[in-house]
Amino acid sequence: RELCKTGLLTGVRLGELLNLRWKDLDFEERKILVQNHDDFMTKSKRSRVVPMTDELLRMLAERKKNIRSESEFVFPNQHGRKLNVGLVERKFKEAVRLAGLNERLHFHSLRHSYASALVSSGVSLYAVAKLLGHSQTKTTEIYSHLMPGGLHSEVNKLDGLFTITRGEP
Repeated sequence: RELCKTGLLTGVRLGELLNLRWKDLDFEERKILVQNHDDFMTKSKRSRVVPMTDELLRMLAERKKNIRSESEFVFPNQHGRKLNVGLVERKFKEAVRLAGLNERLHFHSLRHSYASALVSSGVSLYAVAKLLGHSQTKTTEIYSHLMPGGLHSEVNKLDGLFTITRGEP
């Protein structure tokens, strides 16, 4: 449950989440460093910082306090080792079926939901691209149809910036 919620509140890929270590979390600065490790490479091969929401910060701090394992991983298996991607995907699918949700939903859908919610809230495609770790905003443009008010809200920002009075050349 907490793994899914973290995916939904960060847009981080499943592989990145499963490789997330406690040392990658900065509770003071409220951020997660998604980075390469000796045994893991991010899709873009580059590190990025993802800010934590208040809700996520509370949940992860509570998890750290109550976790029984000495594992370096934030979401370890019962033996303290890295969770298996296939297992998580199967369990997610089981939960989707049990909840009677659309069978086309998969763990990666949480990433799309994150991006869609940001864009629908008016967050720029540039910012969403940075948060998702896209190297080009072109990849992020699939969410552009969700932008509220389309281009009208953008051009309305010009209202009041230019003052033209009658009689001036």
